[in-house]
Amino acid sequence: MGYMGLPLTWSVVIAGVLATADPCPGQSTRPSFADEPAAHATYDQMIAAFRAAQTLHWDCRCEFCSEDVDIPDQTYEVWLAKPNFFRVEAVQTEQMGEAGTLVGDGETMWKYWPNGRPKSGPESDQQHRQTSHNVYMIKPAPLAQHSIGHEASDIGLRMPTLDPSTFHGYTDPLQRYIDAVRALPTEGVDGVECDVIEVSFMKGLRSWTLWIARNDHLPRRLRQVKRVWVVDVVTEEHWSNVTVNEPIPASQFSWKPTEGWQVRAEFDPNSVLPKPGTVAPDFALAGGDAETIRLSPYRGQVVLLYVWSAGTPQCREGMGHLQTILDQCGSQGFVIVGFNHFDVRQIAREELRRQDVRFPSVIDDSEEALDVYHKCYPAGSMPTYYLIDRQGLIAEAWSEDDEKNTHLLSALAKLGITPATTQASAPAE
Repeated sequence: MGYMGLPLTWSVVIAGVLATADPCPGQSTRPSFADEPAAHATYDQMIAAFRAAQTLHWDCRCEFCSEDVDIPDQTYEVWLAKPNFFRVEAVQTEQMGEAGTLVGDGETMWKYWPNGRPKSGPESDQQHRQTSHNVYMIKPAPLAQHSIGHEASDIGLRMPTLDPSTFHGYTDPLQRYIDAVRALPTEGVDGVECDVIEVSFMKGLRSWTLWIARNDHLPRRLRQVKRVWVVDVVTEEHWSNVTVNEPIPASQFSWKPTEGWQVRAEFDPNSVLPKPGTVAPDFALAGGDAETIRLSPYRGQVVLLYVWSAGTPQCREGMGHLQTILDQCGSQGFVIVGFNHFDVRQIAREELRRQDVRFPSVIDDSEEALDVYHKCYPAGSMPTYYLIDRQGLIAEAWSEDDEKNTHLLSALAKLGITPATTQASAPAE
């Protein structure tokens, strides 16, 4: 998955725009406002209405509105039913390319592409041609623990603003970063009277504007803005044909592969990372204070290269924890170097200060930094960790939400690095 949950082919287009854009064209001011209890209650009422429905259906047209980025509109249809049934069909167009379908039968999620799947990950054109038709994916979909939104890119869509799995009781991790909701003037959408609210996440790094129908408390229009890159990334969703608690045939929520279809493994984000034993290439890129940061001065020490973005909640959660580990292990020849080529310098620096992060970090959105990222230190997802040994070789590389740093601490132990607190609690020999 690439920028904003878009398919990888579209992410390449956006990455090129971000690398070549003039400083901050089209970037809006981050909204700053106090939380309004009545507006926040309107938001909570929308979530409650979404979860209280027994069935729900809507059509969606999604526009990608960012400056200088030519991404075609997307159209898809959603059916949801209690307790744990769903169907999402992306509508194929000539501009959009391959489109697929998600089906949840109560226990299992199926993904398939009636006209062939899109190219994904690092596969070659030949590999894609040989495995693009009559293939499907399958994975468990436990109640309230699966995310339809995070699977959307596999069927050719960007991640929806409001995850459809909210209907089934799932809570998107982004929700805990809401810091304020305010009311905007009421407005009609396609003849439906709507309350309009703006929701701020992470102090305005991301915001939603929602047009919520007064008759059923469900959205009719959703606008999302991400303000971490040199151009804002803006998407708008337009919902129509919204129906609540209307019968949906059970056949909508079932699918089985016919003879000749083959299962395809889920894309592993770690598959794009360099293998252990690979030489960790050096670089010379700009840091937070415009100083030049290199890896070579740290030869002889264990280095964690941490690829991060200020707009990714998992990265924001992880930075402070990493600083704590560094404080405990720094005397053992361990250093951390951040790598951020995604964000506007000011935003990235603000996040480092907010977290009291004292290790150096690349903050460089130049073409050279983009080249280093793609060729040397790609991120299968955010955040990505590269652990480099004392000889300058990659010991391990992984992309995962390592919330308790379990993977990192285990990998460090293999290289002889142990947090001071662990050492203190170890039994005496």
